[in-house]
Amino acid sequence: MPHFPPPPRHPLHVPFRFRSITYEAVLDPHRAPPLYVQKGSHRFPSPTKTEWAPWKLLVGDVDGDGYPDLLIGIVKSTRYLPQRHTTLFVYTFNGKSIEKKWLGSTMGRPLLDFCLGPAGTDGWQPLVTLQRAPYGKVALNRYRWSGFGFKMDSEESKWPTASKLHSQRGKIVFEVAGRTVAIDPKTWK
Repeated sequence: MPHFPPPPRHPLHVPFRFRSITYEAVLDPHRAPPLYVQKGSHRFPSPTKTEWAPWKLLVGDVDGDGYPDLLIGIVKSTRYLPQRHTTLFVYTFNGKSIEKKWLGSTMGRPLLDFCLGPAGTDGWQPLVTLQRAPYGKVALNRYRWSGFGFKMDSEESKWPTASKLHSQRGKIVFEVAGRTVAIDPKTWK
C-alpha cells in the first residue's frame, strides 16, 4: 500500500499580489471546493474536489506570463494511471476566476514533494520535485514550463531518502537522512 502525504490539519493560506491587489489562495481540504482564492469576503472557487485529498499549495508563475499560478498537490487516479497516486494540478488566476492550466496525470515517477524555484530573468519559476527513482532512490528534478506542460530540464544526484522540499532565500532546500541540504539553482546544470 503506497504512503500518501496527509492533508493539512488546518487551512493553508498563501497571500499573493496580482495587478496591485492582494489576494489569498486558500487550501482547506475539509471544505468544498478545497481550493479557492479570496479577496476580502469574496471567494473565487476552483474546480477541485475534496476527494482528491489535497496536501500542498504553492502560488507562483511557472511560465512568466505575469498571472499567478496555483499549484496543488493531490492524490487521485488519473486517465492513464487508474490507481490513486500523488500528482499536481496547476491552475491560473486571472483576477475573475480560477482556470485549469495543467492537470497532469503524473510527473513520470512517483511524486514525493514539489516546490517552485526562484524566478529567472524571464520571470518564469522552475518546478522542482522529489520523485521516487528506479531502485528506490529519490531524485531531485527541475522542470520548465513547455507551453503545454512541464519538461524535465535537469536531475540531481539520487539519495536513499529525501523530504521537506522548499525554496528558501534563493536556494532549493530539503532534508536527506536528517540533515539539511541546500542547492543553489544558479549552479545546477
